[in-house]
Formats: sequence, structure tokens, C-alpha cells
Amino acid sequence: MLLEKNYLAVSLIALISLTACQKKQEPTASTPPQNLAAEANKPVSKTRGEAANDVQIAQEKVKVAPNFDNYTTLGLAYSNLRGYQDALTAFQKSVELDPNSPIAHNNVCSSYIGLRDWQKARPECEQALKLNPKLEIAANNLKSIDESIDRIKKDIEEMKKNMSKMKDGALTDANLNVGYNYFQIQDYDNAMKYWNKVSKKDSRYAFALNNMATVNIIRKKFALADKQLQEATKIDPRNTLVLNNIRWLKQEIEAAKKH
Repeated sequence: MLLEKNYLAVSLIALISLTACQKKQEPTASTPPQNLAAEANKPVSKTRGEAANDVQIAQEKVKVAPNFDNYTTLGLAYSNLRGYQDALTAFQKSVELDPNSPIAHNNVCSSYIGLRDWQKARPECEQALKLNPKLEIAANNLKSIDESIDRIKKDIEEMKKNMSKMKDGALTDANLNVGYNYFQIQDYDNAMKYWNKVSKKDSRYAFALNNMATVNIIRKKFALADKQLQEATKIDPRNTLVLNNIRWLKQEIEAAKKH
């Protein structure tokens, strides 16, 4: 979900960077995510309306016949809309129906790449290649994961070099962005370290609190996440990202109770 606010956007589903600065620095793999079925491995350019129509058609087919091919088609339709979380759900159903399909595992990998969850993407690509060592699209996806992580690490080091010259707002931007980049590669300890450097007197401290709460929700430290979100709400009561995380936290707490 794209939101108008800055820094780390955590909806109920996905993690998205939103600052203009981050958009410019957003890692783009030279080999893009590939999640097409083997018999149709060339992407087709479509308008958003056409892609949305494909989703509706695919949904109807799944209702009538919830089989491997129809879930795969649905996942591809969502992918064309950049709806990676919905695509992931569909592709995971394909894996359930045929766990030995390298295409299914590659498609799950591709969705995780779209969601920038490199940690979960890698084993799916590796499984696809284990099932079919010659599956080029899976090899390309694995390459894109490595390229993206390497690029993020280089960006982090470059930003850290420049931080000694920064003051006030520029330094806050740098701390938030460095933290976000660490977050992308699942280095949560360093992400928290840099978000903690944002001054409580800074107007964007609410974003730092929201980001730290995100990590604590992921780590199932719900009480600490709640405390941070409540503090962020006092600073910025209408912050959409904080409100989204409050809803997400409630969902995670309820899910934990069921287990």
C-alpha cells in the first residue's frame, strides 16, 4: 500500500520505502524478478485496467476449479499489478498443490523479491533450482537477490561515510535511511541502532518510533511495540503509518493468542 507519508511504510501486508530520497536510492536489480510459467516466459505489456481484468477472470477460474494452473494464473495476474502479497498467497497455493514444481517455488521466490523479503526469497529460489538445476528464471532471481543485497550494503556504507558532515535535519534523514536499508536486509539490530539516534526533539521522531515498533512486532515483542506506537501517536495522532501499524499489531496479537 503506497501512503503519502515518509520513511518506512508498514501496512497490514507489505514493507515499502516512500521518501523521495529512498525512491532514488531504491535498489533495482539488473535482473528483474521473473515469475512466469515455463511455457510462457515472456512478459506481456498491459494497461492497469487490462491487468485488473485479468485478476477478475483468474479469480473466477479459481472459484470454479481451484487447481495448480488456475492459482498460478491468478498469481501472475496479481504480479502484473504489482500486488505481490496477493500473488504470494496464490503461488503458495500452487506449491501446496504441487510441492515438486520448480515453477511454483520460483514464483513464490519472485513474490518475496517484490516484497523485498530477501531472506524468504532465497530458499524458494534454491528449492526451485534443486528441483530443476536448469531453470534459468530461478537462477536469474537468485542472482537478483545477491545483487540487490550487495547494492544495499554499498549504499549503507556510502551514506555512513557522509554522516560525519551532516547536522540536524540532514542527519535525521540519514539515520532514518540507513536504518531502513539495514531493515531491508533483515539486519534489525543495526536498523534499530540508527533509528534510536533520531532526536526526540525532532518532528520526525514519530517515524523512528514507528519503524522500531515494526521490528518489535516482527520479533513478537508486542508490549514494547505498543508502547512505541502509543508514544508515536502522541507526537503525530494522524500519522497513517502509525495507525496502520496499530491495526497490524492488534492482528498479530490475536493471531498469537490462537496459537
